[in-house]
Amino acid sequence: MPGFVHEELLIKPLEREFGEMGARTQRGALVRTGRSIGFVDLFAEIGSKRFVIEAERSARRVDRDLLKAMSLAADELWIVVPTGHEVHAVDRKLSRMGVRLPQPGLFVLTLGQALQRVHRTCLPLIAGRCPTANQQPSQRTEGSKDQAAA
Repeated sequence: MPGFVHEELLIKPLEREFGEMGARTQRGALVRTGRSIGFVDLFAEIGSKRFVIEAERSARRVDRDLLKAMSLAADELWIVVPTGHEVHAVDRKLSRMGVRLPQPGLFVLTLGQALQRVHRTCLPLIAGRCPTANQQPSQRTEGSKDQAAA
């Protein structure tokens, strides 16, 4: 069972922000991947756009996160981690799996970056102007250059 950091500090604020933007949200949404049944930390839907948000404290479960997002036909998978250190760890794990960022629809973010992304992603959807792939900001792990320079 997820703990305080996972549920209260990473998922709850994102659930609240998506809700304030008018998204339908579900915490602990059921997902079937092959023969396995699991849950995603947060599923959000606004209009026809589907988001899977997985909070992780390490890179250990990233492969499962990808499978769950694909099973739910998510437009975007956000892997939200507590610090920039974990952003880099997840990036390294994805690279070892052959997934290189930027990757359309895949974002590795700290909580602050994820909260900002809720607004950047949902506001155009609310206004009825879904951004095209060319209009979206870089899908590199947001803030990684700033964190590396710091």
